[in-house]
Amino acid sequence: MAILRCPHCQFLKEVANTYLGKTAPCPKCKKEAKVVDTIKLVETAVNRFLEVSQKYKELKQNSDNTELKLKNLVDKLITLTNEKNALKAQLEELSENNSSITPAKTDAPTLSTSLFKEFNQNNTTTSKATETIIVPDGYVFENQSYAAELNNFQPVVNWFKTRNIQIEPNVQASDIQGYFDEVAVMIGDNLTILDKLLDGIRYRQRKGYDRFKIELKEYNQEDEKLIKKFCQTAYEFAFFSRYQFNRELNSISLVLNNSPQIQNFFNGDWLEWYVFMKVASFLLANKYPFACLRSSKIVSATTNQQHEIDIFFLINGNQPLWIECKSGEFRDSINKYQELRKKLNINPDYSLLLVSGLENEKVDNFSRMFKIRIMNEKKLLPYLAGLFQAKK
Repeated sequence: MAILRCPHCQFLKEVANTYLGKTAPCPKCKKEAKVVDTIKLVETAVNRFLEVSQKYKELKQNSDNTELKLKNLVDKLITLTNEKNALKAQLEELSENNSSITPAKTDAPTLSTSLFKEFNQNNTTTSKATETIIVPDGYVFENQSYAAELNNFQPVVNWFKTRNIQIEPNVQASDIQGYFDEVAVMIGDNLTILDKLLDGIRYRQRKGYDRFKIELKEYNQEDEKLIKKFCQTAYEFAFFSRYQFNRELNSISLVLNNSPQIQNFFNGDWLEWYVFMKVASFLLANKYPFACLRSSKIVSATTNQQHEIDIFFLINGNQPLWIECKSGEFRDSINKYQELRKKLNINPDYSLLLVSGLENEKVDNFSRMFKIRIMNEKKLLPYLAGLFQAKK
């Protein structure tokens, strides 16, 4: 028995052997289809299936090996971090007993840096002029449920304490067990394409609507693919309650998740997560030891004034890097941050107001006007690369 197989719509139909080798219109799509021998078709399909199965086994084996290596590296990182903290405590105790003893410094790379290089080599570029690594896409903490570096709060607490300021670390704001960090980095790395989608989500949240239809015909093929991937990923991670792609209309229908955590995320928390992940990855890649915290309140012990710090890094034990994030109006906050910078006594070059989507020209001009550096997400890492290279 022969089979008519349409390469256009994949329609199959058994026909008489007299048609073998001939072409005929497909009964379904009316396009030309060839009549082939059933046995040869089955043999080809079986061979292809075996090839794919073998390839799948090889890929799965490689994936299992990679996952095991990653787990071992993370376990080593946790062990080494605990050992380092114990040794540091012993050195500090010795220093208190003998002022002539100075803790030894080390230039050895951290395990997280090695891990980053091993698993992100394809996403890392090096500027020959500065030899400072910049990570354009992704981040070092992807698919991790815990990172010791992001939970190193005490040096920051001590730094504020010396300025007579109390700070209570927001432990939950550094917790990467959920999917906030993954979705935030996906948004930030593709903001030019996803910005319109974000505006649509925020508008519907403000109005109390929960349904959103996206017409993909407005986008080119590459952008359309990215938007579909983002919506599918966000749905899998419960940022949307429902996702449906209509192939005929080339549109996506979403039902928004109206839980407070998700609403806050799309309202601006995503930007804090994005900057936090990218800067921490940048510092690890460049072997800068740091402590950090995010979304924490500070209280002056003398005036009892309260402020909230979006992102704070203490680099090399003494260099503060303070970043405030805005995904909407920011002009009315410039002076507030200038005044706070002055009270904290942080160099303007290390005091950043990051505004998502701000034009590059305005970034340069605004930064010249005020005693705080105004930045966008595209210029952030190149700016830090130049800033830290200048100190070397």
